[in-house]
Amino acid sequence: MEKARELFKRVPTLVMSVLVVASQSLEPLLKLHENLKPDIIQIHGEFNYGAASLKEKFPNTVLVRSVSVKSEEAVQEVVKVAKFFDAVHVDSWVAGRYRGTGLTHTWNVSRRIREAIHPKLLIMAGGLTAENVKEAVETVKPYAVDVSTGVEAKTGVKDPAKVEAFIKNAKQAF
Repeated sequence: MEKARELFKRVPTLVMSVLVVASQSLEPLLKLHENLKPDIIQIHGEFNYGAASLKEKFPNTVLVRSVSVKSEEAVQEVVKVAKFFDAVHVDSWVAGRYRGTGLTHTWNVSRRIREAIHPKLLIMAGGLTAENVKEAVETVKPYAVDVSTGVEAKTGVKDPAKVEAFIKNAKQAF
C-alpha cells in the first residue's frame, strides 16, 4: 500500500490515476479506493461482487472492466457486463494470468465487441507492438490502446526506442 501511495503522489495534476486490480472481493477494492483515491479503476479477473452496485460504491470513479478474449462467446459475455462499466478493456487470454500475456488475440472479435458495446469505450491490449499496433487500430478502431510487454527490452524494463515507435505508429493509425 505504501508503494502504491508513493506512486499515486507522483501522478501529475492533469493526468488521471489508474488503479489496476485483480480483486475477487469488494472489501479490498474499497480499501484501495479509500487509501489511493484513483480516478479510474480497471478490474481484471473474476470477482464475487455485484457489478450493478459498483457505480454506487464508486460514483466519481471511472470503472473499466477488463475481459479476456477467449473466443466468439466473448462478445455476449462483454455485452452482459458492459452496462455496469464506463469502458471495456479487452486483452488476450492465457490460463491463470490476468494481464501481460504478450500474445495477440482475434482482433475481429474485439471489433465485434466494440460494435456491440457502442457508445461505451473500448481499450485494446494483448500482444501489441510497434510493428502491429497500426493494423490492430485499423481493424478494431478502439478508443485507446494499452501496451506493456510489447515495448519491453526485458521483463519489466521498458525500451525507450520501442515506446517511441509504438506511440508513433499508434498515432498514425488513429
